[in-house]
Amino acid sequence: MRNIALRSALTWSSSAILAVHALLSNDELASYGLTLDEYELIKSSESPNDFGGLSSDSETDQLWKDAAAFSYQLAMDYATDENVSSLKFMPYVVCNVSPDTSGSVRREQISEAFNNTPSISVSDIYPYDAAIVNAENETCGIIRAFNDTVAEVYTANPGASEWMKIQPMHQSMKMINQTVEMFQERFDDTDAGSISVQQETDDTYVYRNVLGTQNILCPGVQDFQVEDVSDDEIVESIKNFLVADGGKEVKAASFYYQRVNIGEDKVHTESMTKWANVIAKVDSFTDAEDGTNACLDKMIDENMIFDLNKLSLDVYARVTMGDVFKFGETLGLVQNDVEACMLYLVMGLALNPLICSVEPEPRVMTFCKDGSSDLMKCPPESSAGTSITKGTFRRVVMVPSVVLAVVNFI
Repeated sequence: MRNIALRSALTWSSSAILAVHALLSNDELASYGLTLDEYELIKSSESPNDFGGLSSDSETDQLWKDAAAFSYQLAMDYATDENVSSLKFMPYVVCNVSPDTSGSVRREQISEAFNNTPSISVSDIYPYDAAIVNAENETCGIIRAFNDTVAEVYTANPGASEWMKIQPMHQSMKMINQTVEMFQERFDDTDAGSISVQQETDDTYVYRNVLGTQNILCPGVQDFQVEDVSDDEIVESIKNFLVADGGKEVKAASFYYQRVNIGEDKVHTESMTKWANVIAKVDSFTDAEDGTNACLDKMIDENMIFDLNKLSLDVYARVTMGDVFKFGETLGLVQNDVEACMLYLVMGLALNPLICSVEPEPRVMTFCKDGSSDLMKCPPESSAGTSITKGTFRRVVMVPSVVLAVVNFI
């Protein structure tokens, strides 16, 4: 549950008066955020790969700000939907960079900034209970906010931009560094780092790696609008974001796709082009007559497992990567098509406003010795007598792995 006390602290005072000022533009808001280098000190992510490779640092900085401005506009676009949905609340990293003070004081300053904004209410924001960074001169946490809440806060607190940095969390910020590399190694049937698996002596079963991701939910997802949201509802919402209407939500939420394909030719990186091409390729699988899509409807919706346990959503394949490729062939998809489908999956998860962290998670699943996955139909067990129930899997540790550390405010 979110911190009710902190939520209460964000209620606005009736005595607070908001001067009449025009709200900041999306570009102005973007200038108040974290730089790429500043964010990388918080979390080692895919951002340098997606935003790097341009001819100058100034181009990289501007592209980073453009992505933030796009996210602010997306938040307002979502708000126009009349349906009340948790997807309308966008995630942000909020940092107080006031020097020579404690984390608890910095946190209180952030609360006061929202408290002094009478044009927003407690239902417009979901604060975090703990910091993701609590350093000597910086304290940062993750929130989700509705519509133009961030613009309202900065407008009501003109001096806040000197000590408070708010950065929309776009796709690459949520992915740990080497996410794409680790997926590619799984496609090539190699391990991204050292895999440690304890195997029992048994000649009836075999243990094989399958493709998977671990995804951490953002604040307020499980108790949206003060109501507990069931795991099934959350999973269904995330799956719909990925596959409904031919994946239109993923396409609309992707700064990379919009930057590369929509409007005038603007500066973008090679990595953004590759991600945009992933969406275009998956879009091309849609049948013109019946609207079905082999990647979205068959490979993701029907054959990926979505397992939510508290804040962690594990998404993984039912079979080995080799068998995933074979299944793709039955759908008319070649290996490159299947790889694009799996990259679309991780991209779509990172674009979802309900998810704040995405990282590859190798799993070891139990199969019959012949490679089939129905353990109830395996040949009789060997004399070792190992008892394994259908659906057994093991988590494995992958090195290197960078996680978003969570520490308490002090």
